[in-house]
Amino acid sequence: MASALEGHQHVRVTSRQQEHYNNATATSPPHFFAQPHLISRASRVFWQSGAASLAGWCLILLGSNHETRQRHLVFADISKALLAKRKRLEMYTKASLKTSNQKIENVWKIQQEQRQKLNTEYSQQFLTLFQQWEMDVQKAEEQEEKITSMDDLEKSHESLLTGAQNELKKEMAMLQKKIMMDTVSI
Repeated sequence: MASALEGHQHVRVTSRQQEHYNNATATSPPHFFAQPHLISRASRVFWQSGAASLAGWCLILLGSNHETRQRHLVFADISKALLAKRKRLEMYTKASLKTSNQKIENVWKIQQEQRQKLNTEYSQQFLTLFQQWEMDVQKAEEQEEKITSMDDLEKSHESLLTGAQNELKKEMAMLQKKIMMDTVSI
């Protein structure tokens, strides 16, 4: 193992670091990292920064042929785990998108129905209003015709009255002349 780690600076891990290693979460090195006291300085910094992931830990593993075989097994396990996570994420994303699309389509359909209902109501109100306006216009035209007829009738009556008055005046004037002539002749 020491020959595989030649050229790397080694850091002896304290008991506190060992305890942290033993109680570590998913960001800690995988269980196959059996000798934490031989972690290189770069690996230790990587681990303590909290940036570690399974793929990241694979990059810092070093070792002999036996360790190389173990490393390949670890890479295969990690690849399988990442592939499974990717598939779960894809399934979750597809399900989420499907649900979101269904909700959007449902909201769109409801809004479209509401717009159609509102349009129908406004159309009906407008039609009723237009019909009422048309009836009012027709009544106004009829009233105007009646008024015009009454004006014509009134003018006709006035002209008849004026004609009758003129005729009556003429007859009165003639009657007066006749009376005057009869009075003078007596």
